[in-house]
Amino acid sequence: MKTQRQRDSVDGRPAPDPTSPPVGTNGDGSAEGGSQIEGVAAQPSTPQLPKRRATRATSAPDSTKSGSTSTQTAPAPAENQTGAAERAPAPAPGTRKQTPTAGLQPIASSAQSSPERPSGAIGRVQQFLVTYENLIYLGIFVLALVSRLYDVGDRALHHDESLHSVYSRNLYSGAGYTHDPMMHGPEQFHFIALFFWLFGASDSSTRFASVACGLIVVMSPYFLRRQMGRLPALIASILFLVSPSILYFSRMAREDAIFSGMETVMIIGLWRFLSTRRPGDFYIFCAGLALMFTIKESAYLTTAVLGALFLILFAYQAGYAIFGALAGYIAILGGALLYTHGQIAAGKMPKLPDIPDTNPNYSIIINFAGRFITHPQILSAIIITLLFVVAVVAIFYMQGRRYAATHARTVRTRKTRPENGAAHPDASAVPASEAWANGTARAATVPANGQAADLPAVVATTPGDTK
Repeated sequence: MKTQRQRDSVDGRPAPDPTSPPVGTNGDGSAEGGSQIEGVAAQPSTPQLPKRRATRATSAPDSTKSGSTSTQTAPAPAENQTGAAERAPAPAPGTRKQTPTAGLQPIASSAQSSPERPSGAIGRVQQFLVTYENLIYLGIFVLALVSRLYDVGDRALHHDESLHSVYSRNLYSGAGYTHDPMMHGPEQFHFIALFFWLFGASDSSTRFASVACGLIVVMSPYFLRRQMGRLPALIASILFLVSPSILYFSRMAREDAIFSGMETVMIIGLWRFLSTRRPGDFYIFCAGLALMFTIKESAYLTTAVLGALFLILFAYQAGYAIFGALAGYIAILGGALLYTHGQIAAGKMPKLPDIPDTNPNYSIIINFAGRFITHPQILSAIIITLLFVVAVVAIFYMQGRRYAATHARTVRTRKTRPENGAAHPDASAVPASEAWANGTARAATVPANGQAADLPAVVATTPGDTK
């Protein structure tokens, strides 16, 4: 059965709402704008654009005319939703749209549905630490600690271990320490003496320094998870854990494990600093690099390898000219070293001077440095290196001047190209700074037809200019 409103509709247009005042009348029923002749048909209303289907219809009559408050209407049936949306008058300006709440079920908040967690600092620490990944790394650390400490003092001391133990005990007991190149750098003796001070002198505490540095090696990928990737870092840590060579030297009082630990600290600081540029990571890199030089002479080889890698990367990113200069420098330097080595082997050139004896005095060091630098093999390498540095500086200087000239020419002769391909010079033939300083600036536009058309000059006025 059709409703009264549907029977009154004509040609698909909805009939006026009986509760609203007649068209052309005010809210009190009086005629709007004077009397209106009876029998004259009303002008047809302007056709309305299709509107979005409304799921909730609200009516907010003008409170300034009727004086009534806004009322809510129930959702219209599915077949009459469009008509209800068209019949619903728009809310008056300044009136907040009301949303019906009937029939809506309250939605439980996420705080009520989620399990309770500790709040504050304890909750943040728990959220950061208690993860599956951290639990796996914790298991790796426990396994590494047990595998390196289990019966660590059961085996007898190796010959090298006995030397390190004796001189470390002398330092611990107050007899002092004198560096001897035969037993590498002084760091391991001070490190072993520290554990003697903490746990007493024994075969087990002699190897505690190597155990600590072995743990650093095993857990080092944990601090490079963002740089290596979480899964590769976890796999690397597991491989360090089960490596037989790393396990063996981590239970031996030699410089191998201590050097590996300091080298690992240096790599962690360097890699993190290159990716984050944080000062703390740079300090870690510097600490690892400095301690690496105090443990063993292998630090020079490690630094040379890393230095060569960064030098090649720098030359590659600087351009083909710098990269070509570096390639030429390596080729010339290698040829010179091979030639001088052949001359030394043939007896036509003296050999390099021998390193002075243990504990040399100042005069012996100066004499050795003079004879070493003036040797033909070292002198030729120094000269080739200086020429390479001069060539790199000259290339950077020429590239800087070329870039400055190109940038200035681009600013002065900036051009625009329309769609037809015809070049049209920009109206501002002078730099922008000079144009605005003179108070005028010209502009050019390209219409849609592709023909360039100049606009008249535009005068830039200053805030104080009112002309």
